[in-house]
Amino acid sequence: MRNLKLIGGVSAAMALATAAYAQPAATNLGPLPDGETRQSFVAVDASTIVWFQFSIAADANDSTNRYLDIYTDLSAGDSEIGLYDAFGNAVAFDDDDGDGLRSALSFGTSSPSQVRPAVGTSATFNSRDGALAAGTYYLALGNFNVTFNAGGWDVFSTNTTAFNNFDVVIVSGQATPPPPPPADRWLESTAGDAGDLPFSAQIPSGSGNLGSIAGSMTAGDVDMYQIDICDVGFFSATTANPDTAIDTQMWLFDANGAGVAFNDDSPLVAGLQSTLTNIYITAPGTYYLALSTYNNDANDEFGQLIWANTPFNTERAPDGPGAFGQVSSWTGGGSTGAYLINLTGACFPGGGGGCAPCAADYDQSGGVDGDDIAAFFADWQAGAACGDVDGSGGVDGDDIGFFFERWQAGGCN
Repeated sequence: MRNLKLIGGVSAAMALATAAYAQPAATNLGPLPDGETRQSFVAVDASTIVWFQFSIAADANDSTNRYLDIYTDLSAGDSEIGLYDAFGNAVAFDDDDGDGLRSALSFGTSSPSQVRPAVGTSATFNSRDGALAAGTYYLALGNFNVTFNAGGWDVFSTNTTAFNNFDVVIVSGQATPPPPPPADRWLESTAGDAGDLPFSAQIPSGSGNLGSIAGSMTAGDVDMYQIDICDVGFFSATTANPDTAIDTQMWLFDANGAGVAFNDDSPLVAGLQSTLTNIYITAPGTYYLALSTYNNDANDEFGQLIWANTPFNTERAPDGPGAFGQVSSWTGGGSTGAYLINLTGACFPGGGGGCAPCAADYDQSGGVDGDDIAAFFADWQAGAACGDVDGSGGVDGDDIGFFFERWQAGGCN
């Protein structure tokens, strides 16, 4: 009899546990279509928790560009929302990421193509809550203050007075994939993290003009790239663009690692980004272009600064105690973030795989003259790869304008 009582007690406890973890009564929204699904004027009284059930079809998980955003709307009340899977496991919950005191969740893959606009003062919908697999989900809505326990759809609110009518909005869709990078852009991620000294510098692989370099910084990072300056008269490098928000410093070294030019804050535009020009470059050839964030500075082999810390908003030749040395180390901190260096007058290392490293001296004779015009048009009319002097990936009318602009200016001679 004693054992029977024990078994009966266990059975009763299991029954109570099962009841506690039963799936909540929910409004079933069914499989989510692409676009907006809105439940209007959802009444939430005091400590009441309102539930919605929906499903994501299996094919919705096939694309890495699939996203799902959930938010409360219209009512000025203070809402909280939480999402649970079909087994009662908490996925994510939120209090005030929405407009005002309302709530918002955002699912998908995190990339620039996945950013959707904010609603009012809400956080940007950027897939911050991770990806959702196909399956059935339960959404809980309550008035602040709500506790979302980890398992068993266990959700409750301690609110005793509030009454609000919320709109619950679920937006499902597929973001447009980002366009491929331009043919003349180098991506740091292609070869891993760029090193910080000439022997570990990243060497972009390609041919013809090098129009830009895209990368990212970790704290205290320095990214160095080997480039060819093939058109001295048109050379420039700048991070002053919408794709760079971090406070950059830009450094140029010659083929031996000696300092050539440095800029912290561009003298050409307002902001904390950097610009280098051709004012300290005397000849085409191999150079090392480095990027750091403020205030991570270049030192010589004796640990001395190659450039002084100030002034900030001017381009300078080496002027520090280590001005005549070679870059051997870096000192300082720095921030994290993405960057884009836009370049002119630069080529991929190696001079473009047999093509003229300088568009003006097309026949590589050492001078800019009429023979360059004839040589260029012979390749251009034949559709030869070297006729793509603007590095666009195709031989077209834009190459003619690009060539003559440099030829008339004398190019890099």
